[in-house]
Amino acid sequence: MKWILLLIICLSPQLLCAQQQDATSRKTYALVVGIANYAARGIPKLKYANRDAEVFANFLQTAAGGNVPKENITVLLDSNATTAAVYAAMSMLRQSAGKDDLVYFYFAGHGDMENETIYKLGFLLTYNTPRTNYINNAIRIEDLNNFANTLSINNKAKVVLITDACHSGELAGNQFKGNFLVGEQLRTVRSKEIRITSCANDELAMEDERWGGGRGVFSFYLINGLSGLADDKADGFVTLAEIRNFLATSFSKDPLLKEVQHKQTPIVQGTDEFPLALKTSDSNLLSPPVLTMGGEAQTAVNRSSEDLVEDVFKFPELATFESVLKFDSLLNIPAEEIPAAAIANWQQMLYKDTLAGNAHKTLKQLATLEQLQNAIHQSEALRTTFNRRLVIQIHDRAQEVINLALEGDVAELERRRYYNAAASGYEAYPQMLALALQLTDKEDYLYRVLQVNKFYFSGLAVQIKIPTVANPAPLVAAAMNSTLQALELEKNAAYI
Repeated sequence: MKWILLLIICLSPQLLCAQQQDATSRKTYALVVGIANYAARGIPKLKYANRDAEVFANFLQTAAGGNVPKENITVLLDSNATTAAVYAAMSMLRQSAGKDDLVYFYFAGHGDMENETIYKLGFLLTYNTPRTNYINNAIRIEDLNNFANTLSINNKAKVVLITDACHSGELAGNQFKGNFLVGEQLRTVRSKEIRITSCANDELAMEDERWGGGRGVFSFYLINGLSGLADDKADGFVTLAEIRNFLATSFSKDPLLKEVQHKQTPIVQGTDEFPLALKTSDSNLLSPPVLTMGGEAQTAVNRSSEDLVEDVFKFPELATFESVLKFDSLLNIPAEEIPAAAIANWQQMLYKDTLAGNAHKTLKQLATLEQLQNAIHQSEALRTTFNRRLVIQIHDRAQEVINLALEGDVAELERRRYYNAAASGYEAYPQMLALALQLTDKEDYLYRVLQVNKFYFSGLAVQIKIPTVANPAPLVAAAMNSTLQALELEKNAAYI
């Protein structure tokens, strides 16, 4: 007996060390999206969705939230939260998360359901989603569910999906498990995936200044609960069951909800014992980071190489992206060479602008490009960051052109007239999108979206030329072929 006790005593420090190493090897990642201001005029602005997202990102950096390193949290606010940016961030999480890691996806903004087809598809609306045509132009709930399933089944990670959006209840509905999940897969999904939505599928999510000086009611009570108020057992942990009970009780007793007779029912699904937060004596959240409005950070100190990439892609000259880069020269060259070649393109364009005037502004931009070019040559990671940002820029510009046409923009529709075929610039869009596809993994959620748009613009660029030729048959066939390829990938997209 003494020998057994001695053996246990000797092994205990080693076991404790092993447990600590295992715990520290587990990482937490988060994608936090908040959109209050939408580009489309027909999508109503929200008041506090961007603030709600910031508060959640801050919470994750507290002890109660797990002290998640800031570099593991991607925050996309307002104009930075485009469809391409969100999908790209989701793909990065899929590539980064490993066994037993924890992944958060938090979305505050508009959600809606497409009701023109029998499928009743659910969507989370991004900054550049058009007003009515969501298919291929927003984040599909189906993609988000597949994202969670991939992380839990393939990556063996734990996933927490939180959506504070109207009509996002489908995320926690019966469909999310999917008929293809059986046996061990289904058990894995049930044990590793948590889904929390701010309201049922047929309800609206409410926000008001009386909640925390301006918050969504769901965000207000969720953060309060996670910060310790939901810890009914007083054991130092806030579990999923405790959050479910806390939200239900808080919503049923909230005086403002009663006053306006607003029904909102948060949905919480997953393993009851799943620990969401630690209760700490210090419940103060970190001071909020700089609010990103209109894509512009309000402070700029200690510019990193990643900041330089963002600076370059926000040059005003890139508003008409298709006229800036020589996309045909970038196609089919190695991915690691594309950043340097693209920067050289921009430098040539700016040199011409210098000769034409406005030298002071142009010289500053040239200095930024030179600084980025030097950094690009020294860092493989930065080249990857540049290419990822290039793909986002390409999709965002293509989406902008599609949105203008859907809104009936006079100038955009005029570009599509046959007599403007020579100067329309539409030939650049298929090349742009081909480059984006070249830089995007086929497993990425954005790949299919880019494919659809490439075929769409390929058909459109040819279609415009049909009235200008003596023998239109080959062009008609080419335009029809491209359009059919787009429809084969997404038969319900209204703009094709």
